[in-house]
Amino acid sequence: MLIRLQKFLRFLGYLLASGFFLVVFAGLMLANNESLVIGFWNWTTPPLSVSFILFLAFFLGCALGVVLSIFYIFRLTLKNQSLQRKLKRRDAELQKLRVNSLRGLSS
Repeated sequence: MLIRLQKFLRFLGYLLASGFFLVVFAGLMLANNESLVIGFWNWTTPPLSVSFILFLAFFLGCALGVVLSIFYIFRLTLKNQSLQRKLKRRDAELQKLRVNSLRGLSS
């Protein structure tokens, strides 16, 4: 029962935090309607609102974080599988040594 309550409170916390950031972000979008042009070497953007540029930067950062996390989790999963195979081999070897040592005692 306590675990279900903790999960519900964690979910409620995430929901409240998401709602808070959504309200703050909506306020930022409505408050910043100034235009901005970004120049990078010979390339320039058309005039875009500051809030759109901030949203784009936030979205690209989130997307990059998710992609990098996926690669990291995949690497950890492969390492975990490798260690599990190694552990099974070592357990089998240990069991074999135990059986051999018991056979030596019974002779």
